[in-house]
Amino acid sequence: MTGTPAGEVTEAASGARLLVIGSRGLSGLPGIVRGSVSQAVLESTSSPVLVIPSRPLKPERE
Repeated sequence: MTGTPAGEVTEAASGARLLVIGSRGLSGLPGIVRGSVSQAVLESTSSPVLVIPSRPLKPERE
C-alpha cells in the first residue's frame, strides 16, 4: 500500500454492499463525530458507509 489511508480503504471496498469503518473523531470540527479518514471515505465512495464511533456520543440537551 502506498496511497492515503482513505484512498486505500475506498479502493479495497470498491463494489462493497456495505462498508463499516471506525472513527476516533480526533481531528477538528468535522472530526467531532467522524475522523478525517472516515470523513474522506464517506466523500469518496459510492457504497453505503456505517461509521462506528469509538466512544459513545453525548446526547443532545433539550
